[in-house]
Formats: sequence, structure tokens, C-alpha cells
Amino acid sequence: MKKELEDKIFNNFPKFFKDRNITEKSCMQDGFRCGDGWFQLIWNTLKELQNIGFVSEILQVKEKLGELRIVMYNKTAGVMDILNDASNKSIQICEECGNTNDAKIRRGNYLKTLCTNCYKVEKEFLEK
Repeated sequence: MKKELEDKIFNNFPKFFKDRNITEKSCMQDGFRCGDGWFQLIWNTLKELQNIGFVSEILQVKEKLGELRIVMYNKTAGVMDILNDASNKSIQICEECGNTNDAKIRRGNYLKTLCTNCYKVEKEFLEK
């Protein structure tokens, strides 16, 4: 994810990322390990967590097997529901551009949720 988008999240949800620069506590010093297309989904998910009063440290935000994964400690059943909902939504949103029309998990060198246009671009890039 672009630094400007990461910074927007870090600045608006500081309680979730207070230890992000402490290597032994968090993987967030490396930033978000996903594309810009999931920015709004991540934003909405953090807002939802904030609205229910959840303030645990987020250890990692990444793409894994084509899905959004938000890793943290102290998850309650309600928090797990929010995280599972975000993961389920992520497989319908292009990780690169945010398109929701035809995004789906696609197989290339690895699994990734992409729309048709972003998939074509990535496929052409990989074939060079």
C-alpha cells in the first residue's frame, strides 16, 4: 500500500498501531502488505472495531491466499465476526484498484484478488 494511504490510517487509528515501530511486538514497521484497492475496506473495518470500543494492538495487515488478514491479540467473538466479514468482502474487491464489478481470486504465481483489468496487467508483467 502507498505510504500516504498507510499514514492516513496510522494517523486516524493510532490506538491500533501504537507499537508498530517496535520490531518484537509488531510486523507493522513494514507497513501494510496489500494493495491500495483494499484501503477503504481496511478503513471501514478499523472504524467498526473502534465503534465497538476495541483497542487492541494490530500486529499485521496483509494479503494471504487472496484474502485480507488483520492479525491481532485479544479477539472476542464480536471482533472475530468483524475480521471474518472483512476477509469475506476482500475476495470481492480488487486488491490493486478497488473495483468490485468482477474481482475474484485469481491464480498466477500466487493467489490474488484482482479484477479483469488488473489481472491482465499483472499477467503481462509476469510474462515479460
